[in-house]
Amino acid sequence: MTKYNLIISLSFIIMTTQSFADESNLENFSYPSHTCGERIKKPKKPARLTTYENVEAYNAAIVEYNIEVANYNKETKFYKTCINQYIKNGNNDINIIRKQLNNALKKARTQ
Repeated sequence: MTKYNLIISLSFIIMTTQSFADESNLENFSYPSHTCGERIKKPKKPARLTTYENVEAYNAAIVEYNIEVANYNKETKFYKTCINQYIKNGNNDINIIRKQLNNALKKARTQ
């Protein structure tokens, strides 16, 4: 192969690679977002008690805070489970795509 042919071959490879770099087989399809909702915000802890005047109000605020923390923990656990399932499903999708690509490559090499 001459230098000239080698340069033309390399130029073709570079142009081909560049022209396909931003394309996708998915066309108008976009991968769906998760349906887990928004992550819940942490409950705000009541301010520290500075005087003994409002002990009853403070105790009621602490009880309410503890209920909010229990709900937060339950909803966070559900959210994390949902997100982990979404990721697991996405990884399965990637594996399906890889299988199809490998099959296409195998067929192309045998022809």
